[in-house]
Amino acid sequence: QLPIVAQYRQVLQPEFGVFRLRSTEGNETVCTAGIVDAIAYNLQGAPELVFDWKSDVAPTPNVRQHYAAQVREYLESTGAGRGVIIYMSAGEVSEVRP
Repeated sequence: QLPIVAQYRQVLQPEFGVFRLRSTEGNETVCTAGIVDAIAYNLQGAPELVFDWKSDVAPTPNVRQHYAAQVREYLESTGAGRGVIIYMSAGEVSEVRP
């Protein structure tokens, strides 16, 4: 029923695995792996929007920041331009940019 979900529902790919290797300033290699709840692609086939569903009833500001950081990692791993966190219990959508 949320407009952003309804808009992309027909083109969502669920449970998209992401993996990323990157080097830190200290030349350490960091591996990130995760599963994006859903991802949508634009007409050219490039990743456009990452969806992350959360079932928390009352997430604290720290928890929300953690979730946003998680989605930013997904954005960097996929190259998508934006992400959304859907707080299902509240019907709330929080947009995340890289």
